[in-house]
Amino acid sequence: MRILHLVHSYPPCSYGGTELHVRSIAREQAARGNPVCIMSATDMKDNVADVKAEPVEGIPVLRVPWQPWEASTVDGRNSLVRQLLQTALMEHRPDLIHLHHWSGLTSDAVLTSRNAGIPSVVSLHDYYATCPLFHRLPGSRIPCRPDEPRDTCIRCLKTRFLVSDSDLNHALDQRVARFRSELDHANAILALSGPEKTYLDRIPWLENLLIQVLPLPRPELPAMEPPLRTPRPGGQIRLVSWGGLDPGKGLDIAVKACEVTSRPGRFSLDHFGRILDEDFRKSLTAMAVTMRLTFHGTFTEEDMVRAFPLHDLAVFPSLYMETHGFVVDEALILGLPVLVSDLGAPPERIGQQGRAFPAGDVQALARILETILHDPDVLTRMKQGDTPPPVTLAAHMDALMEIYEAVVRQGPR
Repeated sequence: MRILHLVHSYPPCSYGGTELHVRSIAREQAARGNPVCIMSATDMKDNVADVKAEPVEGIPVLRVPWQPWEASTVDGRNSLVRQLLQTALMEHRPDLIHLHHWSGLTSDAVLTSRNAGIPSVVSLHDYYATCPLFHRLPGSRIPCRPDEPRDTCIRCLKTRFLVSDSDLNHALDQRVARFRSELDHANAILALSGPEKTYLDRIPWLENLLIQVLPLPRPELPAMEPPLRTPRPGGQIRLVSWGGLDPGKGLDIAVKACEVTSRPGRFSLDHFGRILDEDFRKSLTAMAVTMRLTFHGTFTEEDMVRAFPLHDLAVFPSLYMETHGFVVDEALILGLPVLVSDLGAPPERIGQQGRAFPAGDVQALARILETILHDPDVLTRMKQGDTPPPVTLAAHMDALMEIYEAVVRQGPR
C-alpha cells in the first residue's frame, strides 16, 4: 500500500511528539513493505515555489515552503501548498493520505486529495481543527468549554490578528465551514484518547461526525545502562520536566508549588527543552526564590536516558488539554514517578506510578510535594506502582493498517 503522510514538520527540523510519532509509524510501515512518503512544511527562507525532496532514514520527505503570510490566516488555506500537494499526488500516486496536521500546509488537504481520487485518514493530534491557536486555551489559561461562545474566540484572536471584530467573526465562520468540510470528506477520523474524543463530541459544530479512538503506542528510547542515582546532601528532592517551554505547559505551577512548601530549599527543578517564550523563562527565574531552577535547553534521547533518571520524579503541570502527552510515556519508561495535571489523556496512563492534581492548582500540587517531604517512601511506592498495559507499536500498526485497508476499499468520499 502506498502511503503519503502529511504533517506540519518532520525530523530533523523538529522533534515534537507528533513528528516523532509519524516518524515511528512511517519507519514501521516501510519495514512492512509499504512505500511511504512524507510531506511536511519547512521554514525555508528562500520563497521557492517548489517541493524540496530529501531522504530521511531511507524515507523520501517532501519539504514544502511555509508561507506565514497566508498559512497563518484564520482560514488556513494555502494556494501554493495546494498546488504542490496536487503535484505530489500525481507523481507518487498514494493509495491514501494520512493527514496528521494542516498547520503549515493547507486546510483543504483532504478535499484536494479527494478531488484527485485519493481517500484520506485524519489524526487529530491537537485541537487545531477547532481553534486557530491550536489548544483552546485563552489568555485566562482556563481551557475553553466545548460550547464556548464566539465572543471568547474573538477576544483571544484579537491578540494575534489585527482585524475588526466583524471581520474576525466572518473569518471564523469560514474556518468552521472549511474544517467541517475537511472532516466530512475524510474517510476516517482518529482521536488519540478517550478524553479527546469525549471533548470533541461535545463541540456543537462537530456533531454527527464519526470519530474513533486509536491510542498511540509508547515511544521507543535507546537501550542504555541506567545511571546510578546517588543521594543528595540534605535529602534534596530533584524534579525534572521536559518539552518546549511556554506558559501553557504550566511550569510556573510547579515552581510556585515548591516555593509554598514548608521546605522550598529542598526542591530543585531541571527543565530540558527549547525555550519557546523567553519572557516566561524570565518570570519563572524570578519566581524561584528559594528552590533551585535550572534550564538546560535542547536535549537528545541519549541525554534523556542518561540524565533524567538521576531525578526523583517528573512533573508535567500542563494547562493544555493534552490529547496524549508522550513525555508521560517517556517518564514511565524511565521508571520515574510522575505528577500530572488532571486535564486530558495523561491521568489515564499513570496508574499508581503517578498522581494527578487539578490543573493550575498550586496548593494541590504543593500538598503532594509536602507529603513527599515528610515521607520519602512515597516515591518508592510510586516507582513500584502498577500502570495500565501500554499500547505496543506492533498492536497500533496492526489496527492502523486495518483502518487503511477499509479506507482504500471505500474509496474517496
